[in-house]
Amino acid sequence: MRLSEEDFTKIPWHDIVALGTKTMLYRDTFTISWLLGRFCNYKCSYCWPYARADKKDHRPTELCLKTIDEIKRQARDQGFNSFNWSLSGGEPTFHPGYLDILQHLADDEHAKRQRIHMTSNCSRKMKWFETYIEYAQKFDKASITASAHFQSHQIKRKALISNKNFWKAFAVTQSKLKKLRICSLRFTDITFILLIKINYGQM
Repeated sequence: MRLSEEDFTKIPWHDIVALGTKTMLYRDTFTISWLLGRFCNYKCSYCWPYARADKKDHRPTELCLKTIDEIKRQARDQGFNSFNWSLSGGEPTFHPGYLDILQHLADDEHAKRQRIHMTSNCSRKMKWFETYIEYAQKFDKASITASAHFQSHQIKRKALISNKNFWKAFAVTQSKLKKLRICSLRFTDITFILLIKINYGQM
């Protein structure tokens, strides 16, 4: 069975001088995607087993800070001095040193540019996110993917999700994100992305 119409044997491999993403080939941007731990306070039925854990499995904060320094050292040895950091989990906001990690990243005065991204279920209190924004303002760009898992809210209430309950939970999530956006407007280039994940089997 033929999987492609292309004849890959005709690729002029000897003419290829570089291979990679545009940002890494033509800019000095180094991208790091970091899973800070698998612990998550939700237990969504559709989450893959290796992506979450009931037990907190975070690495010590000091080790994380040393890892950051080593990543930057190796990147700079290769000519990179701009960094895109993407932090996820599990639920990354439960790492006990999350804000310390953010501060350590932001304190780097030698970096040409730094961006920070986080994927979160946004279950932490609003006060936590207000503090997060205070730290995030030091980056050239900060973004959050708010991954809304309404099934977990319903399991906690021991009720199956319905269309009515879904939109109620959606409104609550929107309200929190609106507060986050208003809170961030006093800073420059802070963006928020809402990604909704729904388990349609419970609808």
